[in-house]
Amino acid sequence: MAIRRSGLIPRKTIPARRSIETTNDFNEVIGITNQSFNALQCTVQPMIGGSMTPDLIGYADREIYTLYTETMLIEGIEGTNRKPDEVFINGKWFKVIRSKSWSVGIIPHYECVVVEKDEGLV
Repeated sequence: MAIRRSGLIPRKTIPARRSIETTNDFNEVIGITNQSFNALQCTVQPMIGGSMTPDLIGYADREIYTLYTETMLIEGIEGTNRKPDEVFINGKWFKVIRSKSWSVGIIPHYECVVVEKDEGLV
């Protein structure tokens, strides 16, 4: 009797959030609010060390995954008020450090590298 495999990796919905800074008239941050949403049709895979640039220096003690999703996730831009999106995986929050569009055809698709968030930092 032959075993039939569909060949499809199961996809799931993952909770996500986007941090939005509130500033005063002097452009000083006076608060941060989180806007919740869902990352749809996700697969989560272990990060392969050699495929990340820059090197994993500074992330050696944190979990790192490659996340594939049809939801556009944004990475933060250092020196600006644009914060990275965050996703909730296995009971921990992870921040998006790289997001790349793989949109081919009708369905959008994104490859994101996510790193376990240091809860001591904002």
